[in-house]
Amino acid sequence: SKSSEEILIVFASNKGLCGSYNGNVYKKTKKYLEENSNIKKAIAIGKFGERIAKRLGLEIVESYIEIDKMGSIDFTRMEKSLRESFLNNNYKKVHVTYTNFIKNGVYEATANCVYPVSRSLEKLHSKDISDRENSLYVYEPSVNSVLENLIPKLISTILYSYHLESR
Repeated sequence: SKSSEEILIVFASNKGLCGSYNGNVYKKTKKYLEENSNIKKAIAIGKFGERIAKRLGLEIVESYIEIDKMGSIDFTRMEKSLRESFLNNNYKKVHVTYTNFIKNGVYEATANCVYPVSRSLEKLHSKDISDRENSLYVYEPSVNSVLENLIPKLISTILYSYHLESR
């Protein structure tokens, strides 16, 4: 049976001296939850990620407090576990809220969905790209297997980059 449950990864800092930083993540997350009422669970990254998730009444499935020790391998693991949950219909969607670095001293709280993968990537599945007659490229072994290997790497890299920006 297809679950309607959705999960949110909240990236925030460990330090309270970030002024409006964590406050902006909180506001963005609160607004995002109002728009996406199926989100009931959270993965918290950072002490304030945990605080935000608790305050907004989400069930915390995993919490990473020692964010300074987290590396890309942790996000590769996290992505694999989330992808498997998504493919097994445990979660209908996987979302993230994080802080996007714009320029020095300017950060913007941002929210988006990582699974299902956005339409722009799915377009690569469409017939015309694998139609060898019209294609500039020949995909070996196939578009699907390239995507199956590429998408998980891409998503875990994206998650890791959100983490680095939040740190």
